[in-house]
Amino acid sequence: MVQKSTAPYKGPPSWLDAAFESPIPSRKKKSEMSDKEKMDFIAEFIKSCVVAFLMNGCNLTQALEGTANCIVETGWGFSVIHNNAGGWKITKQYVEGYERKHGKKPNWWKARGNVKSADSDWCFYRVFESLELFIKEWIEHFVPNPMNDPKYPKYKKAGDAFWDNDEDWFAELILAGYKGSPSRKKLIELRGGSRPDYHHSSIQGHKDIFDKCKRIISQIVVGATPDGAWGEKSKDLCKKYQELKKIVMTGEIDEATMKEVEKDLKIKK
Repeated sequence: MVQKSTAPYKGPPSWLDAAFESPIPSRKKKSEMSDKEKMDFIAEFIKSCVVAFLMNGCNLTQALEGTANCIVETGWGFSVIHNNAGGWKITKQYVEGYERKHGKKPNWWKARGNVKSADSDWCFYRVFESLELFIKEWIEHFVPNPMNDPKYPKYKKAGDAFWDNDEDWFAELILAGYKGSPSRKKLIELRGGSRPDYHHSSIQGHKDIFDKCKRIISQIVVGATPDGAWGEKSKDLCKKYQELKKIVMTGEIDEATMKEVEKDLKIKK
C-alpha cells in the first residue's frame, strides 16, 4: 500500500522555475466512475500504450511488458498526469539540457513522495506532450535497444534482456534502481538466498498485470468485453477470430493468435 509523505511543501528545488509548474488537471475521479466506465478507461489506456510501444519497434509481448509497467506506475492509468505514465521524475540534468535546446525552463508538476519507496517528501515530475512521446523516451532511457549506443548505460542490461524477449528484463530494471533502493535491496537479498525472483512482490505483480493486459488487448481485438476475464464468450469470439484468420481454432491466446492480434493493432492504430 502506498504511504504518502505528510511533510509541508517548501517550494521547488532552485533549478526549477516556479513559473513553469503545471497544475494537476481536474478530471472525473475513479470513485465517481461506474464499473463500466472504469473498465472502458482501463481498456483504452492499455490499447493506447500497446499501440505506442508497437509503433516504437516492439513486438506485442514487449509492448505488453512495457504497458504492464505503465499500469503499475499509474494504477491502471488513473493516476497519469501530463502524459507521464511512469512517474518519471524531472532532474537538474534534464532541465539544463532542455533549457539549452529550447531557451527556457521546462514545465513540471509535483506530488507527495512515497515513503515506502524512499522518495523525498515532495517529488517533481516531467511533463510530456503526449503518451506516445513518453513511451518513446521511456524506451530510449530505460530499455535501450542494443542496436543503438545507449544514452544511459545504467540500464543497458535491462534493455538487452527486454529486446531479447527475456522476462528477466524487469528484474534488471529493478537492479538498476528503477523501483527505488528498498526494492533493489530486496531482490539482491532474494538472489543471495538462492530464492526465485518471483518471490519479489514487484516482479510477481508485474507478471500478473502482464497476463491481464494480454487478455484485455486480445478481447479488444476479437470483439469481446475487455474485462480481463477469459470466459466462454471470449473463447467463442476468439475461435471466430481464429477461423477468420485461418489459424487453429483453440479459443485461447496462443502464439499464432498473438501474431494476428499484433498485425491488427498495427493496422488499426
